[in-house]
Amino acid sequence: MLDRYILPLLKDDRYYEAFSIYLEKAEEFLPMARDGAAFDIDNDPGKTPDLFILLGMVVVIPIAAAWYLTDRWKKQMRTAVKATQACEYIPAGGVRLTAQDDRFLYRTESRRKIETSSSSSKGGTTTDSSGTSGRSGKY
Repeated sequence: MLDRYILPLLKDDRYYEAFSIYLEKAEEFLPMARDGAAFDIDNDPGKTPDLFILLGMVVVIPIAAAWYLTDRWKKQMRTAVKATQACEYIPAGGVRLTAQDDRFLYRTESRRKIETSSSSSKGGTTTDSSGTSGRSGKY
């Protein structure tokens, strides 16, 4: 009782407050001694709880409560049954497409070299069967 309540006040030269608290605590602890439960470490009303008790209250109890609630929710979600055939996934009225869209993701491009004639001409324009034309020679 002294080291927790009174000595800090006496160190700060607050004698009146220290004496007032001593009287308050004496008034609190004397009836405890009269009833047979004298003030001790085991029955100190101002004692802080042990670290394990605090951890249990702050960590273990909320985790256990969260686990219990989520387990109950998870059990309620187990209503689906795996289908064995694809027709069980199609609705009774069938499938109705509301939009149609073509998307080309890849493009194939082919190139070929236009062969020049081996004649001794020095220039001119050539046109192949696909309509592609090209020039060769001096400009």
